[in-house]
Amino acid sequence: MKFDFSIPQRQSKLGILVLFVFTLQKIIRVSIALIVVFAMNANKFYGKLIWLGIAIFLISVFVTFIKYYYFTFQIDYKSKELVIQKGFLKKSRISIQLHKIQQINLNQNLLHKVFQLYEINVDTAGSGKKEVEIKAVSSYIANQLKETIERLNETETIDISNNEETVQAIDAKTIKIGFFTLIKTGITSRYVETFGWLFILVNTFWENNKYINLEEKFDTTGVQEYINFNSIIVSVLFGLIFIFIMIIAINLVRTIVRYFDFSITRTKSSLLLTYGLITTRNTIINPIKVQLIKISQNFFQEKLDIRNLRIEQASSEANSKEKKKDRIEVPGCSEVVKNQILDFIYNKEITNQEVYFPSIRKFWIRFIFMIVLPITIILYVNAFAHFLLWEKLYLLASLYLLVGTLSCWRLYKNYKLMVTPEFILVQSGFWDIDTAIIEPYKIQAIKTNQFFWQKRLNIGSVYLYTAGGTISFTTGFYNQITELSNTWLYQVETSTKKWM
Repeated sequence: MKFDFSIPQRQSKLGILVLFVFTLQKIIRVSIALIVVFAMNANKFYGKLIWLGIAIFLISVFVTFIKYYYFTFQIDYKSKELVIQKGFLKKSRISIQLHKIQQINLNQNLLHKVFQLYEINVDTAGSGKKEVEIKAVSSYIANQLKETIERLNETETIDISNNEETVQAIDAKTIKIGFFTLIKTGITSRYVETFGWLFILVNTFWENNKYINLEEKFDTTGVQEYINFNSIIVSVLFGLIFIFIMIIAINLVRTIVRYFDFSITRTKSSLLLTYGLITTRNTIINPIKVQLIKISQNFFQEKLDIRNLRIEQASSEANSKEKKKDRIEVPGCSEVVKNQILDFIYNKEITNQEVYFPSIRKFWIRFIFMIVLPITIILYVNAFAHFLLWEKLYLLASLYLLVGTLSCWRLYKNYKLMVTPEFILVQSGFWDIDTAIIEPYKIQAIKTNQFFWQKRLNIGSVYLYTAGGTISFTTGFYNQITELSNTWLYQVETSTKKWM
């Protein structure tokens, strides 16, 4: 039985408790400075602290009632719009055309799970923030709203596609990302990112050492004696091993908590992603609205036949924090799962790729500016300042030269542009090899760039802008770039396909 959303609906009555907790949390966060001052001088401000607590509670109750009673949502079936009305003193009415909704997330945190409720987030390409947040509804209402929006969009999607294969009904099929696959993904992903966060955390503790008195809590004298007793190389080795274990442990826990019980359900016109241990997320992907796909794989993942897949949809602020938080990621895809997802989104295979490589000057430019120039500057400064013994400096410079040269060469060899009549792929990376995929007809703008000193060398760059992000191919041969750009512009101008 289909639910009738033409009648304005309020949130669940149990949702009042959820709204109250969220409201109380916000008010406490705003008043935290005053609460800390009163709490630290409890003897002097005990009475005021009690009255402040009562005031915060009463304000939270009042605001919760306003948010619940004056918030309604409904669907205008005639105009195919989702209508939200809210506000007490300042009333507002938000109308979103259903075909412009690119993503619907059904989320559950711990509080929602206690009351068996869901939070609905509705997102369009017109804002960097969520267009609509319905904080607390029952599971039945959440799923009925999602299915109703999807059903009303199906007719329009099918009529525009003009593709018989797309119109055919597809039986629902579910793909599971197993727990063991998540473990493999956790121990082989995000090394650099986690190291950066770990470095910031350690540096913060170090800077605030005088406030938390680490020397009193740890036997720093014993640690210093151990380092002096053992060789510096052994100490550094043990330090690196400890850091590596910490990075793997953090990545493993984060991956399992975030992507636990990951499943992909394929229906006639969408993909439904469900995952999460503490916070459960349900996300719908409409293939037409996918702008860019990035596939990432490193050496270890290649041996284990896993890779991470990221899907970018249309966004007016593709680099905003809100959009980065809501990027759709599929962890630990096997080759089979990856091909199934790509086949559903694109409904065609990526074959017969024509490969374009950058000029060798891309390697030399990076080598000069990242290797030769820093070493030259350090050697020159050391000649006057003598901040390091020449023997040690030569050793460090030699190691940096060796590692840097290998890194520059690997970055150059992994960088390539691959083109088919219906796809553009750019591969890049040193450790994690990333492959970005877009369809030419979804390009919003093309920019070719050539500096004056590059004209004689016939090199230049091209930047492809989409509603989901930008990809580029730099220091390529300019005659090839110009020819490809003209072809892509022609495809954009002549295509009648819907791009979102």
